Amino acid sequence: MRDGWRDTYPTKKCFTFLQNGTNSQSRIDRIYLKTEMLNSTRGWKVKPVGLPGLDHNIIMTQITCEDAPAHGKGRWSLDISTLNDKTLRTFIQERGEKAESDAILASGPLRSEEFNPQRILHRFTKDILAFAREREKIIKSKWNEKERNLEKQLDTLMTDDSVSQEELKSTSAKIKNDMKMLAEEKHTRTQKRAAAKNRLDGEALTKYWTRSNKTEKP
Repeated sequence: MRDGWRDTYPTKKCFTFLQNGTNSQSRIDRIYLKTEMLNSTRGWKVKPVGLPGLDHNIIMTQITCEDAPAHGKGRWSLDISTLNDKTLRTFIQERGEKAESDAILASGPLRSEEFNPQRILHRFTKDILAFAREREKIIKSKWNEKERNLEKQLDTLMTDDSVSQEELKSTSAKIKNDMKMLAEEKHTRTQKRAAAKNRLDGEALTKYWTRSNKTEKP
């Protein structure tokens, strides 16, 4: 049995538990794997869970199956949270009003091969999807950038031999608490979106209601 994270990062300093009172840290959470399974893993990470009240970071990895068939990225779909973005909603409102007025005009004498309701709807849909993709990238990148910056600060601190042990303990504790707060904020936002969705569709005969009441196969 081998410690997967340590085997992947043999010289890296990283801890999974922070004692807030003393700022003492330890790496007591581990994933042990057999060698043959370890060779099929990737993406080892140590990250805060995001659940309030938990004082341990979680070890994460991806375990692949060598016999699994190759598959693509799948069908793109817009994250439901992006629909709450004010900039996107304003863009959809304005473009929708213009498309509606153009469609009315295109239903009369001005109708042509290029200017007709079908073409207008097609362009409207393309514009909305393109703008939504860009907004989703911007929204997600803000959270991801904060997370990456904190991880980079922590990695730099852990590899700086000029930093004293006391400074290392206090500074790394602060960074880890910031990472934990960020993870909890993301988790809380996800919970609120899920609760709102359940309140709207949980008692209505919708696809959401059907999926949520369907027994999941193991």
